[in-house]
Amino acid sequence: MIDKFLNNKEKEKLNKWMEEQLEKAPRDEYGRIISGCSGGMFTYEFTPTTLGTVVRVINNLNKEVVDLTDYKSW
Repeated sequence: MIDKFLNNKEKEKLNKWMEEQLEKAPRDEYGRIISGCSGGMFTYEFTPTTLGTVVRVINNLNKEVVDLTDYKSW
């Protein structure tokens, strides 16, 4: 669903970052990612401005953040 709001450059950056985050994620003895009972590993943050929308994704497990905004497209 997030794909509707991102251009191709932003999608590519998000996919690469998420792969890295999933590799680092803590796992249980069966290899499943430990992210809480309802998931929620990632928070998507959209901040509208007068120039465009800033898009950030936050990993709720380790608090790392990626800014996906393609500022050059503004």
